[in-house]
Amino acid sequence: MNSIIYNLFLLAIFFQLIPNVNIFGTNHLFFTTNFFSLSIIILLGIYLFSKPNSNSKLKPRYEILLVLIFLATQAISFINALNIQAFILIFISLSAGVLIFFISKLILNEDEKNVYDVKLQRLNTVVIFACIVNIIFQSLLLVYPDLIIPFIRQYLSFNLSEVIFLHFSKNKLYTNFSVELILPLLFVFIINHKGLKLKLFSFFLLIIIFTLSFLSNFRYRILGYFFAFFSSIFLYWNSVKNIHKHIFIYGIFSIIVVSIISSIFNSKTVINRFTDIEEYQKYSTIQFRLHMYTIAFELGSSNLFGVGLGNMYDYLQKKTLNEISNNPTNYALTGGAHNIFFQTFAETGLIGLLSLVILIIFWLLKDIRTLNIATGRNKVYIPMFWTLIVISQFISSYNTTFYIFFFLLRGLI
Repeated sequence: MNSIIYNLFLLAIFFQLIPNVNIFGTNHLFFTTNFFSLSIIILLGIYLFSKPNSNSKLKPRYEILLVLIFLATQAISFINALNIQAFILIFISLSAGVLIFFISKLILNEDEKNVYDVKLQRLNTVVIFACIVNIIFQSLLLVYPDLIIPFIRQYLSFNLSEVIFLHFSKNKLYTNFSVELILPLLFVFIINHKGLKLKLFSFFLLIIIFTLSFLSNFRYRILGYFFAFFSSIFLYWNSVKNIHKHIFIYGIFSIIVVSIISSIFNSKTVINRFTDIEEYQKYSTIQFRLHMYTIAFELGSSNLFGVGLGNMYDYLQKKTLNEISNNPTNYALTGGAHNIFFQTFAETGLIGLLSLVILIIFWLLKDIRTLNIATGRNKVYIPMFWTLIVISQFISSYNTTFYIFFFLLRGLI
């Protein structure tokens, strides 16, 4: 029975990390991989919490308490919500993430050392495989758009396909899951596995992910890549320095070559976001974001409990909404302030922001202690989590995939 439960857990994670697919090719909320994953998560939560002494496995207690306080501060913002539907959808996604946090602690019992290691290996494999699916999808969209676009229209959820097409019209490769997050796992494969084929395949993925990040035309993706890359080198410096130095030199050289080739044969890369003055003046998302940060600060300052999850744009003045709708690039930002702290402050107020900041500080101190443990088996998830934090300063966190992976990583560390 435990094996079945864990397999369902892995299946739910996999379906969350891949693009949200309409299972029967119909645009219906209840027949998508995302909804199927949420259903599994809820059923797993009910089953695991119904078992005797399940609460005793949820440790440390003060971490559990901080997570529950954070969830409560997000829930209380309901009192100011104008758009109830938006609040409910986002709160369900957030609650699913918190539930994954608890489920991971219940399923991955660290006392069962041998079984625990095997479970982590299987989980890492599932995450890598889900990222490969995303890599193939993005590669096809980049190289053979005529082949993949009909599939997107027919089989991906309407909301996801609309965002993909909006960004693609601006020469951007959108993804609801940042594949850059798996770089630390690839480093572990390169360092710990003896097979040459797996090492070479991991390096191949490093290069492919860099190419996609570079050609995505998203600044946050290339930033996330470099943060994950160099934080992984820092974490595994002794292994990198003494065992695989020649391989890493080859990998870095390959990445440099790929970046040069990409800039030559593709007219739109992340570099153009900085060098093309006309592009900057016409579609300056930086200026717009700064404007939205100001608005978010004003909303959060005037409401102790915020304006409600997902309700930031319901409080904006008509003039600001017109500015958004008249600029397609800015319209893509309507998922929120595109900064986890400003967004939290605007929609859940000072109370919500404080609970998030306290939780982040607690995790920072916990991770520092974990890094000082020589035999820590969960170290690989630390750079993954903090890469996600870096990325969350530039994207909207309002999707289930973000919350699931955010709290999954914390449950593993």
